[in-house]
Amino acid sequence: MIQIRQPCERIFRSSGVQSTDRELGNDALKLVQESVPDLIIQDIRLPDIDGYQVVSELRKNMRTSHTPIIF
Repeated sequence: MIQIRQPCERIFRSSGVQSTDRELGNDALKLVQESVPDLIIQDIRLPDIDGYQVVSELRKNMRTSHTPIIF
């Protein structure tokens, strides 16, 4: 599987964009409970749960139901 997380993180940092990376879907779901992001970039294949399940949970949450998501 091609890993693009690290190159994306470098691009974001060099552009002055604050980003937070989580490898596990469950960790990402916990993170958005603390702070709602402006944008979510979501992988479909995750080690713990399917990326579509993560998005389904995000859409059920009133705080993140309208947050833009890119797969």
